[in-house]
Amino acid sequence: MDAKKLSSRKRKLQNSLRYGLGGLLTVLSLGVIIGWLSHNLTLIQVLPHFTPMQFNTALCFFLSAISLLTSQQTRIKLSGILAILVFVISGLTLIQYVFQINIGIDELFIKSYVKVQSAFPGRMAPNTAICFLFSSITLFFNCRYKTEKWPTYAAFILNTIVGFLGFISIVGYLTHISAIYSWGNFTGMAVHTAVGFLMLSIGGFPIILQNFANHQSEDNYFLTLLVGAISFIVFFISWQILVGYQDNLIKKNATKDLIYAQAEIVHLFKNEVQAINRLFSRGEYANHYKSKNWSEDINHYFNDFPALELIVAESNKIHPHFFKRHGPLKKEEEKNYLLCRRLFKNNKSKSTNGIDISITQDLFCIEKKSTGMMAILKTNLMLERIFSNSILLPYGIMLEKNKHIIFDKELFTPDFFKYKWGFYKTFYINGEEWKLIFWLNEKGVSKKTSFFPFVFLCIGFLISILLSVMVRLWQLSRLKNKRLIESQKRFSFVIENSPQAVLIVDKHGLIAVSNKNSEKLFGYAKNELLGLKVESLMPASYRHNHVGLRESYMKNPVMRKMAGAKKLYILTKSGKEVSVEIALAPIAINEDSFILCTISDISKREEAEKKLRESEEEYRTLFNSIDEGFFIAEIIFDVNEKPIDWRYLQVNPAFKKQTGLTDVLGKTVKEVVPGIEQHWLDIFGKVLLTQNPIRFENFSADLRRWYDVYAFCFEKKSTDKYVGVLFYDITEKKKRAEYILKYSRNIELIYETTLIAANSNKIEEAMQSCLEMICKKINWPIGHVFNVKENNPFLESSSIWYLENPERSNDFKKITEHVHFKKDEGKPPQIPPTRTLQPLLTSLCF
Repeated sequence: MDAKKLSSRKRKLQNSLRYGLGGLLTVLSLGVIIGWLSHNLTLIQVLPHFTPMQFNTALCFFLSAISLLTSQQTRIKLSGILAILVFVISGLTLIQYVFQINIGIDELFIKSYVKVQSAFPGRMAPNTAICFLFSSITLFFNCRYKTEKWPTYAAFILNTIVGFLGFISIVGYLTHISAIYSWGNFTGMAVHTAVGFLMLSIGGFPIILQNFANHQSEDNYFLTLLVGAISFIVFFISWQILVGYQDNLIKKNATKDLIYAQAEIVHLFKNEVQAINRLFSRGEYANHYKSKNWSEDINHYFNDFPALELIVAESNKIHPHFFKRHGPLKKEEEKNYLLCRRLFKNNKSKSTNGIDISITQDLFCIEKKSTGMMAILKTNLMLERIFSNSILLPYGIMLEKNKHIIFDKELFTPDFFKYKWGFYKTFYINGEEWKLIFWLNEKGVSKKTSFFPFVFLCIGFLISILLSVMVRLWQLSRLKNKRLIESQKRFSFVIENSPQAVLIVDKHGLIAVSNKNSEKLFGYAKNELLGLKVESLMPASYRHNHVGLRESYMKNPVMRKMAGAKKLYILTKSGKEVSVEIALAPIAINEDSFILCTISDISKREEAEKKLRESEEEYRTLFNSIDEGFFIAEIIFDVNEKPIDWRYLQVNPAFKKQTGLTDVLGKTVKEVVPGIEQHWLDIFGKVLLTQNPIRFENFSADLRRWYDVYAFCFEKKSTDKYVGVLFYDITEKKKRAEYILKYSRNIELIYETTLIAANSNKIEEAMQSCLEMICKKINWPIGHVFNVKENNPFLESSSIWYLENPERSNDFKKITEHVHFKKDEGKPPQIPPTRTLQPLLTSLCF
């Protein structure tokens, strides 16, 4: 009763834990959902710099909490359906990460407006999706496969992984190690998401433990799988830390390259502007375009500055002078001039040290109004001088000025790489905001990535498998030792409690083990038997040959009886010889060979067998000497279990005397007595089927004898059943009884007739009464008295008669008139009365 109370209390505690944590998880998920609907950032993020819990994450937590609460109720179908929904949502999210696609599930229910530390708006972190995938499988197994072994193991391992990931994510937040809860540059697991997974894992353990109780086994893979799973998670997290560290190194180098590129851009623009300013200054002193030296200086500039497209001297704004590389002025060049002029006119330029600068995606315009000169450069050609540097080749580059794209070196790179390996830097030139954006492509990342983290993960995987194998081997070794100890205990228990005397003898003939029955049989104490030579327990006549026989047996040990048909005797401590049977069997204990001797005292059995033989002899003597006939028969049935014959298996000597039959053994009764009545077969068949004995008297028409019979079911084996029949011929007895009955009836008639005659006054009256009395006694309907006269040979009808129906007396008289009897016969002269009167009565309608 105490054990039942303890079990019930334990179950109540487990259910309370499950309901409590399920309720808290429901409150947590609903709180975050309300936070998204009400724009409460505290509920979504906890702290402003923390990763937010996405709406889909909160929804999956709510579904998981309801599934957890209903997993042990009558509505387990609801629990399974909710687990499947969580599985679908988390599975689709992981598919998006793996195949780098967006199927629209992230913002299906609500538009994400919190993008702090979020790689993709509204998308849960990959480790969050994996935890939900494992949790959904666990919840489904808990409600659908409660009594099956492997689903319960899988649920335990997956639930442990979920709890472990939640716990280490919390540790990551406490220790400020983002690589623990954030895998790569993806969205990290939110802190309250980690708490939710820890609660979900702990809440699922009571169900798993109850399911474990349904199939407890001595040998299980629980510890093996647990060690393998936890060790792999540790290596996986360590791999994530290594990858994060490697990514940080790549980012650090990329940041240096970004700073270098930014410095080069600033330096380029500054040098270009200063060089053009010097040209403008020399042109001013050389009266602009009129100086031959200045024109030659311009040509040198065209050679030194590939991006320089056009120089304009505006001494006369109506007819400006254009200086270009070769040939006449092209329409495109004139168009670029007019565009720069428009930019300067619309004040879309910045002025520094008397020089105005305007930059577009295509043109870099420089003007010095004091000299009336303008220089137009190609922006792309300028920047390509910087970005064609081998250091910057692996990067995609975009340069913006005041949010307008100035330069774009686009690489075919997925959005995933742009997010993970994207960097930007904001700087100012001439008071204008510039933004330089960098990102690495796959080829650039692969060049900068080391194989060490991958090798480390592979080694960790192998170590996890090795640890699992080692734990499994340790389990098997421990289980083997435990079973060996239990086997030895059982072996010792069996030996000690064996109903026979047992000795275990080593190869030298010394007794190593004995049991209490051997001590009782031989009369020795246990300490006296152990170490004793086995030959000392044999009569002297056996000892001289036994050593050689024992050594021969050790060379070819097999399980057999000792001495075959020869009788064996042992010698007790008191010197008494006891008849025994000995069985030998080779056994191995700790790799040593021994002989297991099972010794049975058969002296009592031999005495019982002797008495049995004597009893059987007495029985056979009795069997052969009784007057009653006896036989054992095998009843033969047809397919409908109807008895149709029997076969004689055994008969006693009186059988012939009682039946007159001979040579019946092995024959059927229909072979011996062809006309045997069916009722004999039915009676004996019923005795065999019901196994109930019966005693009866019956007449055999073929044998013309009456028998007193006792039949019973006779069983030789459990499957062999026969009928034993003990019978006696009572024909003479039946005849004597019939004679006595007839004689007693005659005496009774004489007695009553005498009484009638004594009480009657007339002869006719006495005769009438006697006739009536006789007819009634013999149950005869008609009686008549005929007169006998000396001179008349025929009987004469008298007036004395008896008729059961008096109204037919006239008919009776007609009979008497037509019937005449002789005196000396008293019968009709031609036919006996029983064959003469009846047809006559019938013809007269009697």
